[in-house]
Amino acid sequence: MSLDDYQQNFVRWLQTPSVGCRFAAILAKRHDEAGWQPLTFRGDDLGPEELLPLNALLSLAPGTFEGVYALFPEIKTAEQIARLVRALCETPNWRCFEIIADLPHADGALLVGLRWYLPDGRHMNYVLGFADLPQMPRTRRAPYTALVLRTGPPGRAPAIAHRHGAAAKEDQRASEAPPVPVHLADMPDLLATEEAVARVWSKTTKLKREQLHGDDMAEAAKAKITFCLPESAREVVDAIIVDRIAITGPSAMS
Repeated sequence: MSLDDYQQNFVRWLQTPSVGCRFAAILAKRHDEAGWQPLTFRGDDLGPEELLPLNALLSLAPGTFEGVYALFPEIKTAEQIARLVRALCETPNWRCFEIIADLPHADGALLVGLRWYLPDGRHMNYVLGFADLPQMPRTRRAPYTALVLRTGPPGRAPAIAHRHGAAAKEDQRASEAPPVPVHLADMPDLLATEEAVARVWSKTTKLKREQLHGDDMAEAAKAKITFCLPESAREVVDAIIVDRIAITGPSAMS
């Protein structure tokens, strides 16, 4: 697959320790094999019409691609990101939640949980957001604003990690009623054995802890949180927040 310059830079960044994820490095290095489909958007004030290519791609992605990442290199400020979130939520299958969390250093931060609902009606994606903003956890400060989505069902890695003692919490999504959440931890791991998956999971846990050491926003580096924005962004997104969800403690996909 031919990648543009922005996509190449983003993929290179995903392979660095800064991301705090060994799985991300593997999936970035084996980009095409992992089943990624990228898309780059130009402009700093995109409306629902300009975002139609993303929704069109996502509607075709399940069963075709394993994951999609969309880059927005000209969207750089918190207000621009808030407008992007609002524009997405004015189109089908997107919803915005405010995440309420007991984060001692997040006073005045607006924690946004962006969700994309898969066409199968059975799964809902925790959209992972990246942005070069001071409010974002260190592991989410990518070269460009980006949204990364898992476009398939739950994968095997979370359950394997728990079974081998690498993850504290059991993945119980198989017994949950729809829509069942999915996340980048569900991407194909491309590893030969369960033992290898568990080793990479443990290495990821250690690396993430190292990369976030001393970061006031470390506890916001959770799958359920897409963006950490300043409170001033609330006036842009408040009308499209469908609910407020409190989260506590670690999760199988935190």
